Amino acid sequence: MSTEADRRDVNERLAKLGPAQRALLEKRLLERRSAAAAAHRIPRRPVDSPVPLSYSQELLWLLSQLESGVAYNAPAALRLQGPFDAAALQQALDALVERHEILRTTYDVVDGHPMQIVAPHGRVELRLVDLSTAPDAERVSRPR
Repeated sequence: MSTEADRRDVNERLAKLGPAQRALLEKRLLERRSAAAAAHRIPRRPVDSPVPLSYSQELLWLLSQLESGVAYNAPAALRLQGPFDAAALQQALDALVERHEILRTTYDVVDGHPMQIVAPHGRVELRLVDLSTAPDAERVSRPR
């Protein structure tokens, strides 16, 4: 543990440093801090290569293999009122998919193991159904 005398000694030594020496010390301390931070970072995923599934992903994949039709989705419907800009919605969805690679990820078996395959780019297919002229009862009950 550092004592009060040790802290005073360090402060006195720092006070005696010239500007060039102080700048060099700050540079070395920043380099050391950066190296320590880099050692704790999660490595980047190799681009254009399959990646093993996480434990949770593998469990969901296994369940989908055992029982067809298993999907891990939470569907929802929203009623939108007011002006609708389909181009703006398309642009927003495409930007979302571009930003989050999990939305461009599919699973495939590579050498007998399930792997994540990340597409470099993705686009959401936005299907529009105009119900503005349909009767109210059909607007609510019409299958999507």
